[in-house]
Amino acid sequence: MKMTTTFNKLKKAEACTSGYRTLAKHLGSVEEYGADKEINLLTILDSNGLDDALWCLRATVQDCDKEKRLIACEFAESVLHIFESKRPNDDRPRKAIEAAKKFAAGEISKEDLITERRAAYDAYAAADADDAYAAHAAAAAYAAAAYDAAAAAYAAYAAADDAARKQKKEQLAEIFRNHLQGE
Repeated sequence: MKMTTTFNKLKKAEACTSGYRTLAKHLGSVEEYGADKEINLLTILDSNGLDDALWCLRATVQDCDKEKRLIACEFAESVLHIFESKRPNDDRPRKAIEAAKKFAAGEISKEDLITERRAAYDAYAAADADDAYAAHAAAAAYAAAAYDAAAAAYAAYAAADDAARKQKKEQLAEIFRNHLQGE
């Protein structure tokens, strides 16, 4: 799905000054580019990185709630194995991700989604004392059920060290790119 924003939408959503300036510099200034001309989020991904591109999901021209939820689900699924390896009998994060997908498809109610989201949060809280990486994986599932871009941050922090986190962020950026390219 093509997702776009504009400089005016970013300004109205109170984009951070540094990210706004980085994008403006990349595009040749707001005045040159145009304050209301659409900017593809893939351009923001390339110029500013994943965190800013994810933040821009809150200021899109298109209604992309369903796509945001599905992206968050895929982020969470990419680290679900970490949680499940530590807690093989706890399926609450998996159920939350599945509920988020079903909600996006119109198959379950918001109340059902909230129930599963709360269960994923409880799994996060229970895992936190045992293993921070498993807890971050469960938190990614919780964020996916809330269709929050924080699922990416939690997924990245589920990785064991800085090198693994960098690799995970690259994987998440590729997931994001694939969704925006319609793959």
